[in-house]
Order: sequence, then C-alpha cells, then structure tokens
Amino acid sequence: YIRVSRWSITSETNLIEESLSKGITYSLLIIVPFVAGGILLGKDILHTLYGAEFASGYSTFVVLLISQVTIVFFTFFSSYLSALDKQKDLFKFMLLSVVINIILNIILIPIFGIVGAAIATVINMILCSLMFGNLLSKTIKIKIDNSIFNIIKSTIIMSLFVGIYCLIFSTYNLYFIFPVIIGILVYFISMFILDQKVYNELRALIIYRGI
Repeated sequence: YIRVSRWSITSETNLIEESLSKGITYSLLIIVPFVAGGILLGKDILHTLYGAEFASGYSTFVVLLISQVTIVFFTFFSSYLSALDKQKDLFKFMLLSVVINIILNIILIPIFGIVGAAIATVINMILCSLMFGNLLSKTIKIKIDNSIFNIIKSTIIMSLFVGIYCLIFSTYNLYFIFPVIIGILVYFISMFILDQKVYNELRALIIYRGI
C-alpha cells in the first residue's frame, strides 16, 4: 500500500502496473488449485473432519471456495484504488455493493437457503470486482500475466490426476491426504515445466529468503 502510494506520487505507473499484475498472479497461483482440490475432495474432507452432517453442506462449501478467486481481484483492486487516492469513488461502490448484496440475499435465500446466501456473496464479489477493475483501469493499465493461463492448465492437469485417483482409490477418513499430496506435486511440477518465469522468480525468492 505504501509503495503503491509512493509510486503514484512519483508517477511511476509502470511499477504500479507490474506489482498489481504480479500480486494477482501469485495469489491465483495458490488459490486456483486450492479451489479445484477443494471441489474434488471437499465432501470427503468435510465428512472426515466434521462428520456426515457437515458433509451435507458441500454445496455451500463449493460456492464459498469459488468466491475465493473473486476475492483476489476484489482485494487487490480495492487496495490499489485506496492507495491511488480513490477512496471517495471506492466508498460509493462499496455502498452500492451492500445494497446489491441485500437485494440478492432477499431473492436467493428463500429459494436456495444457505446456498443462496453463498451464491449472493459470489455474485456480489464478481460485480464489485468488475466495478473496481473498471474504475482502476481509468488510472492504470491492468495487465493480465500469461502465467495465469499456465496456472489454469496446471490446475486442469492436477485435477485429472486427482480425479482419476478418487475414482480408483478411497478418499474417506484420512485417505484424502494422499490425493492432496499427489495434487500438490503434480500441480507444481506442471507449473514449473509450463512456466519457466514463475520457476525462476520463486527460486530467486527462496534463495533470497535463505529457505
């Protein structure tokens, strides 16, 4: 936040655009496979950790998982708008989002129950992200890093491996740990093969941090 504000004052727009692009990319690097894995294994994980009664809430769990992707854009866009001194416009959109959320809840909860509340949250987050992104794009250029496409490809590959595992082997009780480990390994191996840039940047970060 402080750096973005400083870059705004010194008109270093390129640094702002680059930091936003990298921030979104590296957040999605973790969030996207997490969501996919949660969708594939969520029911078994809920059943194992919390019991059969919680497993019935799988639909709500999936919707809330999907919302995590929208939260990435919502968080970054709103934070950068604030850092770029767009608080007044941001506040107006936030008020509008509250109204939209209330309306969506009134419409969806009577029809879908708690799942409707989750769906309302996701729709509201998507609309907010679009509004914030549109406002932000009037100040800086929002760049989509090509690495995002490699994240999607790697997630699909991971999902295929995990899905096949779940069809062949049991994932009840603590057995879901095995496809989780397999998924993590397959995802990062695929990602590093497809995207040398991400591999080099993470490697440089690890060396810098002395991990």
